[in-house]
Amino acid sequence: MTSPANSARFSAQKRRVALHSMLAAAALTLLKLATGLLSGSLGVLSDAAHSGLDLVGASLTFFSVRVSDQGRPTKTTPMATARLKTSPPSAKSS
Repeated sequence: MTSPANSARFSAQKRRVALHSMLAAAALTLLKLATGLLSGSLGVLSDAAHSGLDLVGASLTFFSVRVSDQGRPTKTTPMATARLKTSPPSAKSS
């Protein structure tokens, strides 16, 4: 089993990698968007939109890593599962 120090180091490393991925996706999106606007190329603009979706995925990964690190292992839950508390949407039909 890993020590608490190693676990904290591993958690910090996961967050750092996810953050760098998000920053790289944001930089690529902005560069492609600027290039597409300056050149007027629809191909580059569509690639910027695709990179924007990659940014959304990287952001979801970053926040998922943060939520997963909130749980701590116990004897009954050795994988330290944490749940994100959400409220269900209220659907009113008229």
